[in-house]
Amino acid sequence: MTNPKDLPFVVDLIVVICNGCGSERKIPIDPPFRSAKEFIAWHKTDPVSRCECGAPTADFKLWMADQN
Repeated sequence: MTNPKDLPFVVDLIVVICNGCGSERKIPIDPPFRSAKEFIAWHKTDPVSRCECGAPTADFKLWMADQN
């Protein structure tokens, strides 16, 4: 089994979970993020991370791309 720490950072899907209403939204990332720095830049500017319920915060699940 491959150690996750040995895998490259390539994120092709983000799931946003609203901290207000609990809804989940999937956001495909194309081209994939290749670094945490790219994700942080997107997170600071991306308007889709806000939920329609008006909650100010959300959690993010980053899905690593399959490298096989």
